This record gives sequence, structure tokens and C-alpha cells, in this order.
Amino acid sequence: TSSALYRLNTDPFDGSIELIHSNLSQNNQSNLIISPDGQFLYDQNFGNVNIYDFNTGSYINSIQLNPYFCNAPGAYQIAHTGDYLLVVAGSNVYAYDSLSGELIGESFIEIFGYEYSMSYTNGLFFITEPAGETWYAYAVDQGSSLNSDWLSVAPDIGSVPEQSNSNLSVYFDASDMYGGEYNANIHIINNDPVNSNIEIPVTLFVNGAPDISVDPINLDFGELFVDGSSMIEAIISNQGTDNLIVSSLAIDNDDFSIDASSFELVPEEEYVLEVMFSPTSEGDQTGLITILSNDPTDSEIILSLSGTGLLPPDIDVNPTSLTASLYTGEVDSSQVLTLFNLGSSELEYDIEISFESENFRTGYENIFEYNNQFYRQNSDLINVSSAAGNERYNFTGGSRIINNDRNNRDLPSVLIMHGYSDYGIPWVNDIEGSVVDTWELDAPIDVMVEYDIVIVGSNFSWLDPMQVGNDLAEYVDNGGSVILLGASYHCCGGWALGGQIIEEGYNPFAYDAYSCCNDQQFISELIDHPINNGVSNLSTTLWSYGQMQGNGVSLGTFGNGYHYGAFNPEKPIVSLNIFATEGYYDGDLSLLINNSIDWMVNTNDWLSISPDAGTVNVDDTENLVVTFNASGLNGGEYNADVIIMSNDPDESELRIPATLFVTGAPNLSINSEFIDFGDLFVNGSLTLPLMISNNGTDDLSISSIVSNNEEFSIDVSSLDLVPEQEYALDITFAPSFAGDQTGTITLLSNDPSNPEVVVSLAGTGLLPPEIFVEPESLTSTLYTGDSETQELVVCNEGSSDLNYNIEIEYEDVRQTGLISPAEDYIHPINPLSTHTGRTVDTIPNRIVSQDVSRDRDILDFEDPNNLGVGLSEGMIWNNQGGGHLFCEFWDTDDFIYFEEPTYVTSFEMNAMPWQDYNGGTIGYQDIYAYDSDGIEVWSTTVDLTGYTQWTDWLLVEVGVRDIVSMKFVAPGNEPWLNGFWPSIDNMIVNENVNDWLSLSSYEGSVPAGDCEGMDVIFNATGMYGGEYNADIQIYNNDPLNEVLTVPATLFVNG
Repeated sequence: TSSALYRLNTDPFDGSIELIHSNLSQNNQSNLIISPDGQFLYDQNFGNVNIYDFNTGSYINSIQLNPYFCNAPGAYQIAHTGDYLLVVAGSNVYAYDSLSGELIGESFIEIFGYEYSMSYTNGLFFITEPAGETWYAYAVDQGSSLNSDWLSVAPDIGSVPEQSNSNLSVYFDASDMYGGEYNANIHIINNDPVNSNIEIPVTLFVNGAPDISVDPINLDFGELFVDGSSMIEAIISNQGTDNLIVSSLAIDNDDFSIDASSFELVPEEEYVLEVMFSPTSEGDQTGLITILSNDPTDSEIILSLSGTGLLPPDIDVNPTSLTASLYTGEVDSSQVLTLFNLGSSELEYDIEISFESENFRTGYENIFEYNNQFYRQNSDLINVSSAAGNERYNFTGGSRIINNDRNNRDLPSVLIMHGYSDYGIPWVNDIEGSVVDTWELDAPIDVMVEYDIVIVGSNFSWLDPMQVGNDLAEYVDNGGSVILLGASYHCCGGWALGGQIIEEGYNPFAYDAYSCCNDQQFISELIDHPINNGVSNLSTTLWSYGQMQGNGVSLGTFGNGYHYGAFNPEKPIVSLNIFATEGYYDGDLSLLINNSIDWMVNTNDWLSISPDAGTVNVDDTENLVVTFNASGLNGGEYNADVIIMSNDPDESELRIPATLFVTGAPNLSINSEFIDFGDLFVNGSLTLPLMISNNGTDDLSISSIVSNNEEFSIDVSSLDLVPEQEYALDITFAPSFAGDQTGTITLLSNDPSNPEVVVSLAGTGLLPPEIFVEPESLTSTLYTGDSETQELVVCNEGSSDLNYNIEIEYEDVRQTGLISPAEDYIHPINPLSTHTGRTVDTIPNRIVSQDVSRDRDILDFEDPNNLGVGLSEGMIWNNQGGGHLFCEFWDTDDFIYFEEPTYVTSFEMNAMPWQDYNGGTIGYQDIYAYDSDGIEVWSTTVDLTGYTQWTDWLLVEVGVRDIVSMKFVAPGNEPWLNGFWPSIDNMIVNENVNDWLSLSSYEGSVPAGDCEGMDVIFNATGMYGGEYNADIQIYNNDPLNEVLTVPATLFVNG
């Protein structure tokens, strides 16, 4: 209406409309059509057709119908077949190319006069008579007259001289045409001004005929057991142009049968004839199928049939059921299942095992619709859910990622509960499941219980963390399995779960936090566990310490010693300390998750049959080994069916029930039965671990751990382990004499299948080297700039080679120059400060974005882009009176950072923030210096009372190495409570202050009874007057003196 097109809404069906297109050429919807594929809108006006994109409304193109019969009734109407645009003019339907507008063909119809409406669908063209009360339908297909190939004129363009004539050849071609009458008009368009368009009616009468085709003609069924049956399909089709009537199908052998006796096919239609062979006796069989039809050229067709009947095999099985009773960890392969072939042909068999499953969870059939429905029904969640129509990150609601095979129970069903499907979690596409679905935000419990595994994603806030945590715990208690990813139990990021799932009885990791965002950790140690199979490379930005709680069992550690994963041995919960958002992890995360899924879900390996396929000769038997395996099974009853499928036509499938009764029991496992300590010096010691684990389902009590040789000792004499727990037993070899040593460690436990475990031990004692050093200490006195060389001799008075390496450790003296206010000290001001002053012993770890590299020893702070240090809090740069730093806020602690550990000699201070400033309450300030571990290495209190003139600066001497940060306690904080803004300038640093002592050799080997000398160089270049101390640490293989210390002192006269 009003030259615009509207869509009538049907959901809800409330009469509301939506504007789709405006500014159309016509004001009548009968002149508008939509292409059958729904992509384009056609707007027709006097032969000009505007084409629009139907989804966007944007204009695409215009075509002109050529020729266009604009004076004919109905010519304003238009229809679209997909290939043609149809227009009715008088008694003809004209077909135009939908892309070019060129006339393709025309067809005669009954004259109605003015046609009110027309349309096209499913191969039919509809049109109304003037009153609009009756619709007429015409077929439009390859056999219709719109196919102009049946009529052609040659030549179709030319010239006729005056007072002359020209003969045109008219060609009729009935190829591939249906029987019936076809009409067309030949239009001779010319330059006669009186008769410019001459119309010649043309009629073609086609006698259509059916054409039968059958494939195959010869059907060979091969060998088939008596009383069995086999089917072969024969395709009968009508390739003609008239209906094919198959009046009779007859067969001459009762061992063959067909499913039809007659039928009729329209052109291009086919019938699938099912031919069955069911031999009733042994021997070759042949037969014929005779097909009679109205095909004028092939009215009778004969199909040949052949097959051979064989006497079948006859299967029998003993026993008819299988039962075993085992402790956890035991394996029984003593039972045999015997197959008998009592028939007359070879028996072929194949075995599958169907394990009983209490829960057959296949996920929601349409997770997307359910996710949307859930949020619509919970109107209070609409504003936070894209499922309710608010698209976030190109994602709306739940979605199906993978749908492999919903009935393949080798693969579990998996639900990933997360924020947004494309929000940095590409690993979802690698999950191996029969079905893998995602759910946006909090999934309700009735969704969770439809899946075998629920994975809790990262990096989004829960709507109700307490409720979803309680639902997850209930889901686990009802047989579900859960994988928790790092952020779900990180206390301070806003993404943690609440409720029961994070408590000790469920999550193996504690609810905690770690300094986020800047600590990339790599796995360094993996325990031997199926979850770790194939995992070799994995790193993450660490967001949680991964501290164990309850009876959680670690899967391994990062390089910093924190656990990267753990599992609950009593509940199917695995926690991975991985921040699983793209950019925050790298490596084998998908493999780790799939291993976790497989370990928690696929436990149906307790029964196996070998071989599981084969043949049995006539009058012969086959013994199949039945193995019951209770490894890793909890106590209880387990049931399955052994399904034997065979070529016995009477018993093609037999089911043998199998039951395993498991009594929960511990299972003691060790990682080695022999430990060799190799060569070791007498009076030395070496400790190696023996990994003891409980792979059973009950508590393991090791009542006795005993060594039979005093040269081998152990750290505990008894041990208790819960299921899946392990312990590293330290075994120490400490030979007291030279020679070969052997022994055993015997472990006695309540493991019913292996109550006594013996570990063999071996080692060899060697007489050791014995170190002697001369002199025992070194001293040198030098002027600044001088150097001196002395000798240090290392001797070996023992019986083996002495191997050594040397390190120099310089004296690290923690200095403090802090003073405290006197009892009569009067605080100049009383600010409302919340800062901690001296009570702070750690400092923020932050460096501002600037160049902190140093190319000089004096930091004059003239260039703000090359200060040589980093600043934070209120420490800022100023250039009024020359470049310098100052503490901007009197009540904020300020910091200076060095990019690497630095020796700070001294710096200067002034009480004013910049030149020509005069103000504040001048007094004391405390200053601290810290090393890379945040440990205080120096401190002092400065009195800036007399340094208020810009020309007067206090020299603060430090003389301490390895400083990475300095804290200037705000003057307004405790204990001084002053109010001023001190400046810092001309800081002298020297990174190489500790090179005053060096050696000509730092490692070597001294044979027994020999000595080796080395130069010790004292160098006072660039050093201030004073006393400097260091220790020459000689690390060696003398078991009685593994580290020998030679003190060295340098007195420098400045």
C-alpha cells in the first residue's frame, strides 16, 4: 500500500506490520513478486522491472521486457518461475529471461479478458478470471510450450525487396516432448507502418510414447544359506514422454519373489523393484521375471535370476552366562567361552560387548531453542543474556559445536558452560564428544543432567554463582562429571563459582588468588596419569596458586612449583589451573581436556573377549579367552552382554550375560623394582625417591617398610594412602666403607593381590677425596686504583680425584640508619593519613612506560625520556631549577625503580619541590631500599631542616648493591607527620661494584695426593675508602667438607 511493502508479523500474530521497502513504482501488490529463492523483489511498471535485494531493500538493477505488449489486458501483472518472468497479454502467456528481459517464448491459453491476479509455485502457473472467483492452473515444465526449442524459423532476420517475397523455413522438433497439443505464435516484426507485427499461429500435435528401462537385467544372488534371504534392487524407469503401464510382473521360481505385480509410471519416474532370494533347499537355483508393459517398442522384458542354496552353519555357545568376583585391581583370564559349529558350512562370527549404563545422556536435542526459551521465561535475566536476543560478541544463546554420533557411547556428551561462544575459547571445536553443546552463562540443573560432562569455562561473571555451584555439586552427586578451569575458583576476579562445588569435598583446589596477568608459567613436572598422556607443552597466565585441599591429587606442577592440575579421587571432578581464554594459554590444552573427559567417563574396559572375530570350521569349536579386569573399579556389581553376531541364519545374534562383582580394595603400585645408586664416596650420601601409589579403590595401609641393610635407609616405616594418592619414599644410600653394597626394601600392606612388595637396591662405596686449602684466609690493603695478586692453593689429601668449582659471595650487609622521634617530639601537623610508613616491608612491582636503560653512572635526571629509573605513585619529574625528581604528595609513599639490581652509591636531596618554592613544614623523612625479592637491604632517616635553599643539597650515602627499588615514605606519614615535598637529584650508581676480587681459575680437578695453585686478584679501581669483605666458596666432592670457605678482605685507602 502507498507504494510501500510491509511484512505482516505472525509471531506473535497480533496484526502488527513491519516496513520492508518504500518508494516502489506501483501501488498494487499484484505487480510485485519475490523470486522463488527469496533473494530478490521485482517491481513491474509498464514493462520496466526494478530489482531489489529483498533482505536489505537496496536497489540492484532494472530490466526492460522486450518486446512488451503494454496495450494488452493483464500486462501489468507478473509472475516468476525461477528462470522466467511470466506476463499475460490477452490469450497468451509470454516468458521473459529473468536476467535480461529478452522474450524466450509464449504459450496460448483460453481468453479470459482482464486477469486480476497471477502467481507461480511448484511448477504451476495460476491465473484468475475477471471476477476473481475461480483460479486456473497451467503446468510449466520442460514439456510445455515455454520451451521454444520445438519451433524455430530460419532465417529469423532479413530483408525483402519491394514487390518481392522471401520464403522462411519453419522447423518442428518433437524431441523429448510429451504427447499432446503445443501452440505458439510466430511474430514477424517489420517496418510496415500499417502492420508492423504480423502474428502467425502455429500448432504441433505430438504423439507421446512410454519407454521402459530396467537395470540390471541379470541378478545373481551368489551363495546363500537355506532359510536365509537376500534382496537385490532392480530399477524400472519410464524414459519416454507418455505414461508407462506395467501390466504384469511374473516369476517362475518360488525361491525368488518380488514386491509388485503391476504399476504405472509417469515420464521420468522410476520404481525400485525388490527381488528376494530365499532358498528352501541346497543347490543352484535359476528363474525368470517377465515384465509386460505398453512400451510400443519393448513390450516384454525378461530378467534372469540365479543363486545357490547352502546348508547353513549352526552356532552353539557354552557357557550361557559369565560371572567373576574380584578385588579392585585384580585381573582374571581363566574363563573360556566356547563356540560350536554344528552346521554344514563355515561359521563366521564377530563379537561386541554392550556395557550396562545407568545413565544414557545424549544432551538436549535442540540446545539453541532451549537456551533462548530459558532466558525468555526468566525475564529478569533478559538484559544479561544474548540468548534473549541481545547479541554479544556475535553470539546468541546456546549452540551445537559438534554432533558426531549421539548413540556412540565410546564418546560422551559434553556441555560447555561459558560466557560467549567466540569469546576466546577456540578449544571448544577440538573437544571429542558424541555431542558437544554450549550454554551461555548459568545452565540450570535440568540441562546439566542431560550430559555426561560439564566443562566450566573462564573469563565471565555468573548470574548466581552460589546457585550454579550448588547445582554442579548436585549434578556430580547424580553421576555427572565436571572439569573446572582456572578462573572458576579464582577468588578475586569476579568469575569464581560459589556454593558446594568449590568446597573441600568437591574441588581438589582451594579457593584462592594469585597476582594476575603478568606471570606466564610452563609445566615442568607431570605425574604418570592417563590425564597427562601425550601432554608435553602447556603454559598459562597463572591466576591461581593451585593450592591443594582435601584429598585432591596433583597432576603435576609449573616451573614455580604451583600445581597445574588436580583431581578428586572420590568424585569425578578434574580442576585445571589453566586460564583457558585465547592469549592466556598455549600448548596441549585440548589434549589435556580430552584426556580428562576420557579418564572420567570411559571406564567400560572391565570385560574383553579374545579373539573378538573369526571363523569356525564345520564340526569344530573355538575357545575364546574371557578377561575380567577390576583395575580402577570401585566396589559393586557390573553387568554387560557379550553379543555374538554370526552368519547362522537362525541365530544371527546371541547374547551372553556377564557379571563382575568387585570388592573395593587398595592396590599398591611402585615405579621401579630396582634402584641403583651407582658410585658414592664413603661417608657421603645420596637420596633417591621410590614412588608409591594407591591405584585401588580403598585406603592402602602399608604397615611395614623395612630395609635389610643399614647402608640403605628410608624416611618412614609405615604409610597410609587414599585411592589415587602417591608418596615419594626417600631411600638414602650412605656407604660407611668401600666396596659393592646390595639390599632390599620390603613393603607389607593390605593389598589383597600383592601384600608384599620387594625393591632391590645396589650401590658402591668409594674412598673419598679430602680437601685442604692454603692459606685459610686472604687480606689485602690497597689505595684506590691499585691491584694485587696473591696465591691460593687447593690440595687433595684423599684417595679419589677432587673436583671443585668456585663462586665468590660478597658480603651483603643490611644497613639501617633509621631514627625514631624523641619523646618530646612535637608533630608539626596532624594529617588524616592511612599510609603505613615504616610498617611496610614490600613494595608495588610497577615500572612506568619510559626508557629506564642507563648509559652513565651519574643520573642527573635532566632528560625526562631517559631518566634511567622508573617512577610510581607521587614520584614525578620536574625541570624548574634543573631536571630532578620530587615527592608530589606529602601523604603518599613514593617509589623509584631500577630495571636490574643496581649498586647505589649516593644521591642528593633538598626539602623544596623545585627552585623558588618556599613552604611546608620541614623535617624528617624515612627512606628504604629493597632487593628483587622485596627484602629491605638499606634504610635511613634524613633531616632536611637545613636544606631549604635550592643551592644547598644533602648528600645521602648508600653504598649498597642489588637495589631494585627505593621507597620514600611520605613526610606526612608515621612516624614524623611533617608536611613538605622533598626533591632527589644526582644519583650515583655503579653496577659493577663487586668485581674487586677475581680468580685465575674457577674450576678444576686435583688428583689424589696432589695440589693446584691459582691467582687471587684484588682490584681497588674506582672503589671508595673502606673495608670490603667476600667469601671464596669452594664447592667440591669431599663428602665431609662439600663447601670450604676462604674469607677475603680488602682494605681500601681512598
